Amino acid sequence: MCYFSFIPCFSFAQNVDILFTTNRHVSNLKGENHEKKEYNLKDKFGSSLCIYTVLTGDAPEGRQLLQDIADIGACGFFTTADDIMTSAGMAGFVEKAFLEEKSAPAPAPAPAPAPDRKDSDGDGVYDEDDQCPGTPAGARVNAVGCWTLDNVLFDFDKAVIKSEAYPLLDEVVAIMKKNPDMSVELQGHTDNIGTKEYNKDLSMRRANAVAEYLVKKGISRDRLTTEGFGFTKPVALNGTKFGRSLNRRVELHP
Repeated sequence: MCYFSFIPCFSFAQNVDILFTTNRHVSNLKGENHEKKEYNLKDKFGSSLCIYTVLTGDAPEGRQLLQDIADIGACGFFTTADDIMTSAGMAGFVEKAFLEEKSAPAPAPAPAPAPDRKDSDGDGVYDEDDQCPGTPAGARVNAVGCWTLDNVLFDFDKAVIKSEAYPLLDEVVAIMKKNPDMSVELQGHTDNIGTKEYNKDLSMRRANAVAEYLVKKGISRDRLTTEGFGFTKPVALNGTKFGRSLNRRVELHP
């Protein structure tokens, strides 16, 4: 009497998995989750595995289950014992399962090329992230591409430039002297401690302090404009001491 079994065979470079079952064993076949087993085999052998299923009997449930399992192989098929009982039927089955050359599946399409990301002003920040395009060469920028003089400049609640910031400002002087036609807007900023009105004034005093330093170094005052934004344009979270120090800054916008 026929019972269900897996028969792994090898024909040329092709792996063939043949599953036979009878009506009485359909429930056992489902209970053992052979669909999952066939998926595991397919994952292991890929396009080199074809699955053929043969049903002995006429149970509709068994027919559907074996058709589903055969579909997992992609290159095999479902048939019944009646179809292969004759010599001609068996010869046809053997020819299709073992002798026909199986066409390889179409290769997966090549991944789309990565978009060409540009950094037009050469400041190290890509254009789509750059909030300050056109930064002059050599300028120090922050994460969003803005020419900035950050936490080395000002202590909390101060508009007095610290001496360790002088080399940074001297770099600004050098860049502006190399670009004599360039004008710059100096934008002052603060952290969020204090009132809106107080920080607006503090940010303006910081911008003016930078302007005065640049003028003393030979930059014409008419090339400089100043604006104070208070705490309305943070570049870091004000919830930490470090974040607040990054927000106490002056940005330079050509």
